[in-house]
Amino acid sequence: MFSLLCQTARPALVPADERSLHETLSQLPESAWNDLISQAVIHGTAGLLCDHLLTHSAAALPAEMRRACSEFLAAGQSAFAHGLQQLGQIVSALRHAGIPAVPFKGPVTALRIYPRPALRQSRDLDLLIAAADRERAFEVLAHCGYRSAVDDLTPGRRRAYLDYNGQDILFAPERYPVEPHWALAPRTFSAELDVPGLIQRAVAVPVRDCSLPGLSPEDALLVAALHGAKEEWARLIWVADIAAMLLAWPELNTDLLLARARASGCLRVLLLAVLLARDLLGVAAPEPLARRAEADPTADALAKDIAERLPRLRGEAPSVFQLTRFRWRVRERQRDRLRYAARTLADRAGATFPHRVAAGPARVPVSRGADWPRRAGAAAPARLASRTGRPNVIARSIRGDCRTGAMHW
Repeated sequence: MFSLLCQTARPALVPADERSLHETLSQLPESAWNDLISQAVIHGTAGLLCDHLLTHSAAALPAEMRRACSEFLAAGQSAFAHGLQQLGQIVSALRHAGIPAVPFKGPVTALRIYPRPALRQSRDLDLLIAAADRERAFEVLAHCGYRSAVDDLTPGRRRAYLDYNGQDILFAPERYPVEPHWALAPRTFSAELDVPGLIQRAVAVPVRDCSLPGLSPEDALLVAALHGAKEEWARLIWVADIAAMLLAWPELNTDLLLARARASGCLRVLLLAVLLARDLLGVAAPEPLARRAEADPTADALAKDIAERLPRLRGEAPSVFQLTRFRWRVRERQRDRLRYAARTLADRAGATFPHRVAAGPARVPVSRGADWPRRAGAAAPARLASRTGRPNVIARSIRGDCRTGAMHW
């Protein structure tokens, strides 16, 4: 079943993939359809799966599945437009206040790397801001109606939480959750990318009749690789994003990319992402990057371990605030490993604040609008699930994402 998810996680299929997909579907028992859709929702690839099924193998689908896929894609298109409009409003409000903000991941990245960007669903909207602008950005977002799940903390504990976590998640009625970031990983992970440099190097991304800022291709790939490593690559969509970037940006400046990864201590993080795109989705990186990845035996061992574990995962990774063998091995510099271990074990905030992050959306009532894009996008497969013996399993899983998946995208 997981091999079918991998087959359909690329933005476009080559003729050999189309033939293989048709053969696989012709042998798929009717009882397996629900599990297939459920796994695709968990791994974030349901939009890609539904599109490839309808485009290349519609005749092999049960009529009910064709209808469910069509409804899913229509809802995803609406949700994507809603999220893009919301993102434009936020960036405009921050810009008006003199605060540079760069969207990353989510709709803006999907516009750049997926031929049909609405197929890449998002759970929230991520923004990169400078740490010095953090409090002013919160004031602007509060004026726009957004509230944090940790607003009830004392000023000192709130400041400690924000310093430790490097991001927050904010909610507003009828809108996607918004995650402002001033760091790209919690303090414990000890991966300090140059956020001011990322913002300064931002490029203009055309969006209808205007533009939004986005990370440079080299920075976007490194940031996506870091996110996957931080979450131990627990969802296939993060690998799909790496593959889509490699396909969309064949002229990457690999020397520059490798230099930035090396300077931040995230070289193995980057090389692992490259190997996963190759091994799971068959997408090769530019030669200098591929050659460097193949020369790292630890990255290769980690890629094999992830490929073996990923089919069994349910989109969940150990908390980023916990010490794990994977996160130790994915860092190539000994000093970063030691800082990671010491900070994770010694920083008492790590024992307290992760629970606040997980509980936040549940403690602060999440309006219908905060999770409607997920529920709308999953409505059709959820109805199908209810007809095949597992009522609302997909709807439940996505509602769970709204409560516990605040750190995912």
